[in-house]
Amino acid sequence: MRIPNRTETPIAYKLLLLILVSSSLVTLLITSIQLVFDYQADIGEINSRLHDIKISYMESIAQSVWNFNKKQYDIQLRGILNLKDVVYTEIRDPNGKIIAFQGKNTSSQIIKKTFVLQTTDFGKSVSPGVLVVVASLARVYRHLLHKTLLILISQGIKTLLISSVIILAFYTLVTKHLWKISEFTKTFDLNSNDYLALNKLTGDSPDELDLVVNALNEMKTNLSKQQKQINDLNKDLEIKVTERTAELEKSNQLLVKKNLELNNKESLLLKQQEELVLLATHDPLTSLYNRRKLQQDLEKLWRVAYREHSLLAVAMLDIDHFKTYNDHYGHTLGDQALVKIARACSKSLLRPFDCIYRYGGEEFIILLPQIDMTGARYVISRIFQSLERLRLPHEYSATADHITVSIGCVLGIPSESNSIDTFINRSDQLLYKAKSAGRNQAAWASI
Repeated sequence: MRIPNRTETPIAYKLLLLILVSSSLVTLLITSIQLVFDYQADIGEINSRLHDIKISYMESIAQSVWNFNKKQYDIQLRGILNLKDVVYTEIRDPNGKIIAFQGKNTSSQIIKKTFVLQTTDFGKSVSPGVLVVVASLARVYRHLLHKTLLILISQGIKTLLISSVIILAFYTLVTKHLWKISEFTKTFDLNSNDYLALNKLTGDSPDELDLVVNALNEMKTNLSKQQKQINDLNKDLEIKVTERTAELEKSNQLLVKKNLELNNKESLLLKQQEELVLLATHDPLTSLYNRRKLQQDLEKLWRVAYREHSLLAVAMLDIDHFKTYNDHYGHTLGDQALVKIARACSKSLLRPFDCIYRYGGEEFIILLPQIDMTGARYVISRIFQSLERLRLPHEYSATADHITVSIGCVLGIPSESNSIDTFINRSDQLLYKAKSAGRNQAAWASI
């Protein structure tokens, strides 16, 4: 049988992971405890063997050494060396000099025991030297390693078998039924008489999946009844809607007619209102803002500059010898000249919040907020350049052969002493100063 992959049965793999981790932790704990006990048992066995050497060989080796019977104690050393785990043994005299040895000495993974040799000579106890026995722990470690590998291999085999059983069991008992439930839910058809049923191997005993299936089937039955009721209500509603729609169409036709009449009247009123607003804020001849709009904007800009402690420039512009122009060329050409001059001055302003207003007959006011003296001079110079390019003829001017203007410009920070009237009056004084100096120029001052 094919083992389902992880995307098919993610819950089974999560369950398997939990079982494997828990089983591995328990196995590691039990294995560690068992290895500790085995290690202690092997160490105890070696110590017991060394104790047997002390009991069995000490007396005879001591006599052989005391009697200088080399053949005898060499045989005894070989006998000790033949014991399990013993890799080296030697005899040293009381001065520490090696008398005899057997085997290969090593300094790692060993248990080393030193026994004092004791014997009697004519009733007197003597000590001809010491016996050194070295037991290797290599066999103990090999035994532990072998046992560890055996446990890990058996655990791996057991894990593989358990994994296969868990995944297949979960797939058979749960996953394939969940797939069937999912497919049934996707193709939910309230008009069909098909209901969900599972073919399980567990017999007729109900389980959690049966609860889900029964709930879905019951939900389908209830939804089918509710859909039938909704369809019946919709049919009745369609009839009523058709009747009401006919009535509403008649009413709507009357309303549309009345709305058209009202819209026409409202459009007319809005147009009249816009014209009134335009007349209230704009000069009808030059289309510039008028003196009333100037008063509103100047108060607003003055308050902003006062609050932010920023600079404000106010410039008053007057057309030189304009009365003479009107007297000789007529008021019609005079009005045309005013329109051209207003348009040229307006185009000279670069920033969107710089603005020019018609202040009187041939007088204009220019507001330049948040600007320094260099910027104000630049704007005024652009106005003079624009009028110079325009060169409207004025042969009766005492200043030039074309229309010129004089400008008085004041720059300052609004304060209690620098009121709105101060800016207007000071710019007017500067304008008079420019005219007195010969016209066609600007006079400047900071306050």
